[in-house]
Amino acid sequence: MEASTGESDERYPVKKTVLAVVLTAAALLSAGCASEPIPGAIVQQEAQGKAGQAAGPVDAMASAKARIEAKAYASPVVAEHESMMAGQDWTVTGGGWTPGAAVTVTLTSADGTAVGTGAKAVADAEGHIDSVITIPEGTATGTYTLAAATPTDTKGAHTAKVNIFSS
Repeated sequence: MEASTGESDERYPVKKTVLAVVLTAAALLSAGCASEPIPGAIVQQEAQGKAGQAAGPVDAMASAKARIEAKAYASPVVAEHESMMAGQDWTVTGGGWTPGAAVTVTLTSADGTAVGTGAKAVADAEGHIDSVITIPEGTATGTYTLAAATPTDTKGAHTAKVNIFSS
């Protein structure tokens, strides 16, 4: 091995690149910016086969849509976001309802007071509901309950906790 003369050794540009990549990765990992696994990635990798070629059609958009819909309809009532600003529209979904059921979706404060006018939805053929609730301007910051029920529910409303922030 030759002694270093202090000059830039351009014979080994790969060393500089590798060092830069290692330092960048270390900085990202220490800052908590590690990548997260993507659900379904293993299934898609298996579908690609050993040669890296797709063994069959892999439609990433269809897979993503299926994952989003599964989350949206996993419970009887699901808020689009766990937190929203007062004065905005909030998309609410849910699943497991009887097809054709008339579902009322309401937002209540911690003391049980209704916030806004609520919304109505009719369950589709798969038992899914989609609705929008408008959070009134001036609604105080806090944790609220999103509830969905039909007039014939004997067990009470299905609920989810949500957060609202005022501006």
